[in-house]
Amino acid sequence: MIRCCKSAVCLAVATGLLARSGVAQEAPSTARGGGRIEVTFSRQLAVLDFMKKLRPTAPNNPFKTLFANSAFANGPLAGLTGALDSIPLDYEYRFTQYPPGLKIEGSTEYVLKRALAMTATPDEFRSRAIGVIPMADLNRLVSLLEAFAPAYDSLVYLPNRATFERQLRDIDALVTSKDLAAHFERVRAFFRSGWDPSIPFRFVFYPLPNSRGFNATAYGNISECALPTSFTDFPTMLALMLHEATHILLDEQSVALKRELDDWFASSPAKSATSARGLMQESWATAIGSGYFGEKLTGSLNPGNWYGQRHISEMGKAFFPLVKPYLDAGTPIDQSLVNAYVGLHESRFLGWLSDWEYLMTGRVVISERQADFDLIDSKYRYRNYASYLRDFSSESLARLREAPTTRLVIVSRDNRKTLALVQAAIAELAGWRPDASRDFTYSVMMRDKRRLIVINLVKGGLEQQLGSALSP
Repeated sequence: MIRCCKSAVCLAVATGLLARSGVAQEAPSTARGGGRIEVTFSRQLAVLDFMKKLRPTAPNNPFKTLFANSAFANGPLAGLTGALDSIPLDYEYRFTQYPPGLKIEGSTEYVLKRALAMTATPDEFRSRAIGVIPMADLNRLVSLLEAFAPAYDSLVYLPNRATFERQLRDIDALVTSKDLAAHFERVRAFFRSGWDPSIPFRFVFYPLPNSRGFNATAYGNISECALPTSFTDFPTMLALMLHEATHILLDEQSVALKRELDDWFASSPAKSATSARGLMQESWATAIGSGYFGEKLTGSLNPGNWYGQRHISEMGKAFFPLVKPYLDAGTPIDQSLVNAYVGLHESRFLGWLSDWEYLMTGRVVISERQADFDLIDSKYRYRNYASYLRDFSSESLARLREAPTTRLVIVSRDNRKTLALVQAAIAELAGWRPDASRDFTYSVMMRDKRRLIVINLVKGGLEQQLGSALSP
């Protein structure tokens, strides 16, 4: 399953190598309302990222190249580059009291990464992470962190130390000069978020040599980003990190408010109300990160794309003029804004409900063939939610029926019997008379206004059906 996904300011330098570097450690500046952002380096997160990039299963990347051309490639570490793959780090859990789709699922890997970011040594990390994963796995992880740290220091950190420290100072100065803490607090109030503003949000960086691209992720009170050592467009980078932090503020709304939000979407008569609800997390974070914060950081709006996925970018840009007056006036989210947002989707983007690329950004798929899942992943690479079910059991069909996103059924054997099972499990298919002897793609809008697509394969392949015209 795939999940989606932080200003008084200080250069709160982590202890360890950077703390010994002589970079000044400043007291956090506090925004009106008490919010803080701390700009930090986490050596431990950096070492974990380094290990991930060295795995044999990882694609080619600058860390692999550095390691392969070093003396470490001929030493004992060479036999450990795949060891991380054997340690299960990511167990997922749900917050079942929240309406489906309105609360990001939990991840033990994010808990572990936050513990790494909040501690300075492997022993401190181990103490903080006890109970998150089995102790034997935790001890193996700590041993790997200790083993790879010298290689990381030698190949990555020390050669780029001066440049990286200068970048941190520049980022910290920008965060302070633009008073991002105050704007962050305004966004928190707008969302009526349960986030405690006395807890600082940490913007955690580590150096990324020989690279031009970057990405960010957020969890807990951490917004994490590998920082290319040649990079200087810090407003763009901070806008992305604030986009990620916005996810946390939206996610930390109370159960009562989440249920209220759910009711606002459910009560809308618009055909695209459910689709707009599913797009809310990313499109609102885009409107606020690239729009609101982007404008504060640069003084103007970016005329280009605001997000790497077309539908999210377009919806975020379209929504920004609706949310900006709320943020400027300090007005919290209300039903009128949600209604306006849904109306915007209905009036401008209703056609997306027949757009495969859009529908597949969130998907639950039933198929009995792994190759079908692989093809879907290669054809529709972007997804914020994906779950793959490998049989047509009553349990799988129930999970499909209750999924908070697009449902896709692929039938490729025992077609008549399997189609009958699907039809019996889904009320919206009552009265449907499929011809099990031919290839087809059939779609219907379910009662919760989510798409169900059934693909029947007899002679042709899946790729011929994917992308076929769907009923409006």
